[in-house]
Amino acid sequence: MEKDYELFVDCKTYKTDNNGIFDYTNSEISEVNHTTKEDDIYYCRSNETDNISTCYSQIESKKESKILFRARKNKNKQYELINVIKKKMKKNENNINNLDNKMWYVLNSEGKGKEKYENKNKTYYLKENDILKLGRRKYEIIKVNIPIISDTYYQTNNVSEKNRKYGPVFDISLKPEQYCNKIIIKNDLDLSEDGYVPENDCRICFGSQSTEENPKLKLCHCNTYVHYNCLKLFLKNNIKVYENLNGMVTSYNCHKFNCEVCEEPYPLKFTIKFNEESQPRNYYLIDGLELPENTNYLIMESLTYLKEKKNIKNIFVVKLSDRELTLGRSDKNDIIDGDISISRYHAIMKFNPDNGELTLTNRSKYGVLVLIKDNLKLITDEKIYIQVGKSFINVIQKEKQEKKISNSDCESN
Repeated sequence: MEKDYELFVDCKTYKTDNNGIFDYTNSEISEVNHTTKEDDIYYCRSNETDNISTCYSQIESKKESKILFRARKNKNKQYELINVIKKKMKKNENNINNLDNKMWYVLNSEGKGKEKYENKNKTYYLKENDILKLGRRKYEIIKVNIPIISDTYYQTNNVSEKNRKYGPVFDISLKPEQYCNKIIIKNDLDLSEDGYVPENDCRICFGSQSTEENPKLKLCHCNTYVHYNCLKLFLKNNIKVYENLNGMVTSYNCHKFNCEVCEEPYPLKFTIKFNEESQPRNYYLIDGLELPENTNYLIMESLTYLKEKKNIKNIFVVKLSDRELTLGRSDKNDIIDGDISISRYHAIMKFNPDNGELTLTNRSKYGVLVLIKDNLKLITDEKIYIQVGKSFINVIQKEKQEKKISNSDCESN
């Protein structure tokens, strides 16, 4: 007989907005418990009352409430949670803020509040393209370089495997109209195809040449070219570089990472595919972000933070060793973020040089989260803890027990 399953959901929701931060020590919450055997169900929040409800029609839910997540049975009759997000989106303030109302995986706790909301999620192994949330700040791990890493590293956690499969949320690849697709060197300028038209020259150096190493780009709304190297040199004036005392972390604080004229934010990293035969080539607008290939390191980039039309950005280049690294607001940490929503000692990063495992553990009452990018398959009898906006939710799948018919019931029939 084919097994069937049911889903148990326990949802605790803040009564106040609190800027998308869930304070695990706050008692002002509403709680809703729900059990379902339905094959497809939407969990929603009412726009008017903030109460959690369920519905079986996406059209109905969009009219009267906000979808938190969707629970659906697959072909094996087991539940998986659906987190509907765009696979590619532009890094702007609105898109980044909208991620607050998506599903986030709650990392294990070692700090305040665990006595009330102690979760037993599996250890989460960090990897490239993960989106992290610490307090109200979001970071993307844009590069992980661990030479000894293997595929077995990702097979210990189904969230890691899913996020690895679907790649980056913010995959920035320039369109043909955003770069000069004709490679021009000095000897070619007399051909007059590109060399004598002012709008085709770099607005900084007024040069017309373009190569794969130094292409001409259009990265903003000004519709004028600028050389890759010229732009990097210009942005360097707005970047402050710091290194922690033990030399393990280098931080780049970018005061204004956008066009001076049209205010369009620049991407930190982008790719260009010059022709069908070539592989996409990566470009960084800050020097020093890539270390030697035989080095264990990662790069974290803060997602768009706008203030007075300035795209403020923090980038951390972290060398990995068997020494634990701390993240927090205090200047005694290895990785420092001064935002008020970051605890003084917010999290611990651990790296095992023997097998390449990289983990992050929460020490804050506001938690550490990682964005779930795609379907999260549930394992029977294993409780999963997630956060959606101001709701802290745990779900568990159990095998549905068939009601046994007693002899007395048979006799009465």
